[in-house]
Amino acid sequence: TDGFLQATVLLGRRGTAMRAWGRGGFGFAELDPQDVNDIVSFIRSFQSPRRAASGGGAAQLAALSTSSTEDRP
Repeated sequence: TDGFLQATVLLGRRGTAMRAWGRGGFGFAELDPQDVNDIVSFIRSFQSPRRAASGGGAAQLAALSTSSTEDRP
């Protein structure tokens, strides 16, 4: 979902190279909400229209979401 992608951009992904962009740090600026929405739109542009219409990939996304949030505090 868009919310999952927004959270990933803002909070990062523990155990991966995906750092959090919702908080400034390491010399990087924070992203504002419009920046995050623009990134989500860009990511969504890779999705095929047929797959988007059928909801394809939702199970995979849910599985990734479950496995990655279990190791968060």
